[in-house]
Amino acid sequence: MRETKVNIVPADRGWILEKIGLSLAERLGYIWIGDRPHPQSPFNYYVNDSAFRGSGPTRDMAFFTHTEYLAVLRMKGDVP
Repeated sequence: MRETKVNIVPADRGWILEKIGLSLAERLGYIWIGDRPHPQSPFNYYVNDSAFRGSGPTRDMAFFTHTEYLAVLRMKGDVP
């Protein structure tokens, strides 16, 4: 495996954000696309923030566009 500097973890395969990540990986030698955080990558970048499943041994970053307020309320039990 080539040296990974940034590991991109897409939330959904086949969607536009994954395609953007794949395009970046093709053009830039320091980007890798993975299904989960890579423990030896200095940075794991989640596209989008819903791919984040908890902190790993390295730095975590996420692409964030907006809060899903209804989903947050449901998780808290405030909405049926």
